[in-house]
Amino acid sequence: MTLGDCLARHVADRLPDATHLRIAVAAANAQSTSAVRRTILNVLAGGGYAVESGRLRRRPIAHRSWTLKLDGRRYTFAAAPMGELVAAFHSTRIANIVVGRPMSANAARGLRTLSPLIQFALSLSPLRRALGGGSSASSTKAEPVDGFRSWIWAEAQNASGEQRAARIETGEGYAVTAAAAVVNVEALLSQKLAGAFTPASAFGAAHVLKIPGVRLFDLEGGTMLGV
Repeated sequence: MTLGDCLARHVADRLPDATHLRIAVAAANAQSTSAVRRTILNVLAGGGYAVESGRLRRRPIAHRSWTLKLDGRRYTFAAAPMGELVAAFHSTRIANIVVGRPMSANAARGLRTLSPLIQFALSLSPLRRALGGGSSASSTKAEPVDGFRSWIWAEAQNASGEQRAARIETGEGYAVTAAAAVVNVEALLSQKLAGAFTPASAFGAAHVLKIPGVRLFDLEGGTMLGV
């Protein structure tokens, strides 16, 4: 969440009158655990969300989809209920925000149609436990993280259609999350804060560049809106 939050703040700082923000998260993870699977299932059980007109509103899972380009390839994303949504709103105060993850167009259409059924099915605790791999956390064998690449895109747009976009590139998802946690703790210990903050609202957009292996690139023009 730290990376997406700081990237959102970065593009918002470049376009202070932005009215819309879109974030796309493509994390490459070397492993998974039953705890992570259960968390995902619990989130899906709550359905989709978006920030619209300054309010967090319920929406069907994958209620919006879009395509972006990287190195000549096209990537499709669909809206997902991710932590970056609320964090980015607190950090930027942009009135309309959507966050997505990689998903094919066919899968997005299916999820939109079946979203009420999925929510109902996942509201059943026994089913969630079964799909999540049981009630106890499972251990996973450590996998090498070299060669994994993760990306996050953020694009802001104002009422006149002017856009600012940027991209973060980094490594394996779990490794960078752990590194971000260490950097956040070090930053907290170095100053006195009182209240509730996101990483970007506490330390600013440039805070993300303190995380080892993170690179940030400003992009020319729009890369997601209208593609």
